[in-house]
Amino acid sequence: MKHISRSITLGFALAGAATAGVQEQQVIPPQHVISPESSCSETQEGAFTQHGFEDCLAKQAMSIFYPEDEEYAPMIYPYNLRIPIYPKAVVVPEDAQGVSLAVRCGHQCGLKVQPRSGGHSFGNFGLGGKDGQLVISMQNFQDEIEIDEQGIAKVGTGYRLGNVALSIYEKGKRVLAHGTCPGVGVGGHFTHGGNGYSSRRYGLAVDQIVGLDVVTADGAIVYASEKQNRELYWALRGAADSFGIITTFYLQTSPAPENVVWYSIRANMDILKNETQFVHYFEHMQNFAQNATIVDRNLGMGMYYDNWNHHLYGTYFGSEEHFRENIWPSMRDAYLLEPQSIVIASVSWPESLQNLAEKVPLQQPKFGYDMASNFHSTALTIPSTNLVTRDAWVNYFNYIQTLPNIADDGVGWFGMLGLEGGPDSQVQRKDRDENFAAYHRKDKFWDFLHYSYVPDETTPQDFPLWSIEVADGLTAAIMDAMPSAEFGMYMNHVDPTLNKEEVIKYYYGGETLYTRLQKAKAVWDPEEVFWNPQSIAPAPRSRSGWSKLGLGNVFRTLQIAPSIVPEL
Repeated sequence: MKHISRSITLGFALAGAATAGVQEQQVIPPQHVISPESSCSETQEGAFTQHGFEDCLAKQAMSIFYPEDEEYAPMIYPYNLRIPIYPKAVVVPEDAQGVSLAVRCGHQCGLKVQPRSGGHSFGNFGLGGKDGQLVISMQNFQDEIEIDEQGIAKVGTGYRLGNVALSIYEKGKRVLAHGTCPGVGVGGHFTHGGNGYSSRRYGLAVDQIVGLDVVTADGAIVYASEKQNRELYWALRGAADSFGIITTFYLQTSPAPENVVWYSIRANMDILKNETQFVHYFEHMQNFAQNATIVDRNLGMGMYYDNWNHHLYGTYFGSEEHFRENIWPSMRDAYLLEPQSIVIASVSWPESLQNLAEKVPLQQPKFGYDMASNFHSTALTIPSTNLVTRDAWVNYFNYIQTLPNIADDGVGWFGMLGLEGGPDSQVQRKDRDENFAAYHRKDKFWDFLHYSYVPDETTPQDFPLWSIEVADGLTAAIMDAMPSAEFGMYMNHVDPTLNKEEVIKYYYGGETLYTRLQKAKAVWDPEEVFWNPQSIAPAPRSRSGWSKLGLGNVFRTLQIAPSIVPEL
């Protein structure tokens, strides 16, 4: 990958030809960005007018959608129907220059800005998280994926996971570790963790990022990597929503396995109704997952359960014979009653992804995606230093007995439990700590997801408040029984009901990581151009200026991608 490096001042290119390599010229810090002259500033500062906004954007071709437009509704169709969000405008740029212009014009017109990649945020943060924001749709950033000789894939932010997986496999029998839902966009998923069934083998999705093209709050189009804009690169891998709009990902792929063992075990439903069976099962599986003589990085494992189902499933990178002889017998001992069905089969990599996605096809539409649900969810991560206790499993069981079902009560629920840590897990490699990326993963063993929902056709107003307590109660059943444990929460399963203190504690593991992100925010986006209800707030500026932030030079040198900020 080669990127032409240019120093810019205030978003305007310095005179002279572009040169390769890193320039050492200093750049005026972003808090001094000169705003574009537009009709917004002619009315009153920070006042939004459609005419002024369109005048500001006039030099770039892009679609703009306002609430009164017929096409506005499908452009803002939310993933979580419980939380309708109405942006002031949605723009659809064609390229990075268009994104740059939209960011600067939105800021000049008094709007907070958020990008929308796949639109799968549980809190609809891709729509801004609250009414009246500017949404920049990244749906046009789906150029053909390229893979270089080192196996680095160049992927546009408009892609969805299923389409990426199919493309890189078909092009070069390459794979990436990521989540199971094919319709999830790469933008938020890769930059806020990205856990999946192959993560214990390859690491999280965020670990595979080796470079990023990003538009920053001052409209600069920069390249961030381990060697260029390192602090920005660090911050984007864990908190991208607060720092910029990524237009291109550079992702380190791995060779595809010859085959993958797929296993699927559906339990006798007494497992959720009989306390002895329930506690035995979960305690046994927790002990099994810690057994280094059986479990290594090659095992991916998760569970799904609701009123009618208990499903253990996952993948194993190895032979079917080894799985049957060495792994399955220990899993089998978790069941006091014979499971309803047992499937163990060697499949291709795409077949394993399709099995994990169940009925959702890997190939997803490039445009017009409309999957949605009317729900509330909470997440919980369990550290290996405080694994779930017997009392907590009993408390969990007892709470489940009180839960409603969709047929009788109009509200459904489900729980999911995934293995992230354990022996040989590449998620927990010692070199992938909070200095590696701004993602809090310390010592995570289990990932819980608790979800309550009503039928999708139900309007948001019909979502009963007590059903929020259904999901929250599942999480509380574990937490209340383990008051001294250091819990976390998975940011990609965002809970919009968390307050700031809870966000800092559960997403970032406390003040240390969050404070460093605040310092980076003060350099890269001091005016909070990029904002949502749980975004990073900038650190207060010290009296002596930016040098107190501990981020190296007072000024930052930007490595600009070949296309630089358009003039206004």
